[in-house]
Amino acid sequence: MSKGLVGLPFKKACTWLTFSLCLLIVSLGIAWKISVALNLHYSTWYDVLNISSFVQKYGVQNNFNKHSIIHTDKNEQVLLFEKILSSVTNDGEGLDQISFNDDVNRKILLLTESEITHLNDVSLLINKLSYVWGSCFLLFVSFCCYFYFRQITFPDFKDKVVILSGVVVSLVLLFGIYGFTDIFYYLHTLVFPEGHQWFFYYQDSLMSTLMKAPDLFAAIGAMLLFYGGVVHLIIWLMLQRFGVLPR
Repeated sequence: MSKGLVGLPFKKACTWLTFSLCLLIVSLGIAWKISVALNLHYSTWYDVLNISSFVQKYGVQNNFNKHSIIHTDKNEQVLLFEKILSSVTNDGEGLDQISFNDDVNRKILLLTESEITHLNDVSLLINKLSYVWGSCFLLFVSFCCYFYFRQITFPDFKDKVVILSGVVVSLVLLFGIYGFTDIFYYLHTLVFPEGHQWFFYYQDSLMSTLMKAPDLFAAIGAMLLFYGGVVHLIIWLMLQRFGVLPR
């Protein structure tokens, strides 16, 4: 019989890899849902990334005469981010209504038409990823049922560490060689429709300013990986506890 991953029979190696990928996606999906419920910890990242001074610096340079953003405080800016997040996770509903009041209490719309189009694209992407997550969840449950009734050979702990280390080192090298920003921008060209603006200068976008893009996205990505790892471990231990996976 042909051998595959770490000496396992090829068929079992493919089964284990597919199951592991499904578990990873399921874990990250749960981590995303938890993070969204916590507003992606924007309030914390706001302080860590010093977004307040960033808003003050670029708010006065805004080319769409929305300079009054500098008169809003942290609570208002956190609320604006929460409204954007709520909209993009609900089919883009209400994006064109997100606003703040200037220093004389006039309502200022936060987003430009190009930003609204982009955030609607983000909303569509989130919906597509939700279908991917749902499909992986069903496949994951199917695997669990299969493993429960069949004795399956899995890599031992040492082999798992070797495999995981290889994946982590590969990712570190990838980001180290190309940089997070370049990879982040390249992925945008792949997932968003051609002709739709996705890059916004701080002087043209209060959205980018409030998010200190791409710094905030790097922080959120690291947070999702951490939460995803914790969820992954919990699910794995539960599956062992109920006899789905070997101890």
